[in-house]
Amino acid sequence: MSSLGHTHGVSCNMNLARRPAAGFNVPFLLQLRRQSMDQHLIASGASTSEDDYLARLMYRFDCVYVLRQEGHPVGLLKVSRIASVSLFASLDDSKAALLGILRASRPG
Repeated sequence: MSSLGHTHGVSCNMNLARRPAAGFNVPFLLQLRRQSMDQHLIASGASTSEDDYLARLMYRFDCVYVLRQEGHPVGLLKVSRIASVSLFASLDDSKAALLGILRASRPG
C-alpha cells in the first residue's frame, strides 16, 4: 500500500492510500462507476447495462487500485502502461483534490 497524501512538496488535507483491487471490491467499484459515468454514458448513447459496466471494470482489472481514506474505499485508480502511460482516476466526492495531486506529481 502506498500513500498519496503528500507528493513532491505539495501538501493536501486528504491522506489517500492505494492498494490493488480484489474481487470483494467489485460491488463498490461498480457503484462508483455508476456514480461517475452514468451521465456521460447516457449522453453519449452508450450502454449502461450491468453487464457492460462489469465488462468495462474488469478490463485490465490487474491495473486497478482502490483508493482508501481513513480505512474506507473512496475511489479508483487505473494505471495501464502499454506503449504509453494511461491514467484513469475516479473519486466519489473528492475528484478535484485527487486530480490536483496527480497533476502536481507529474514529472517535468
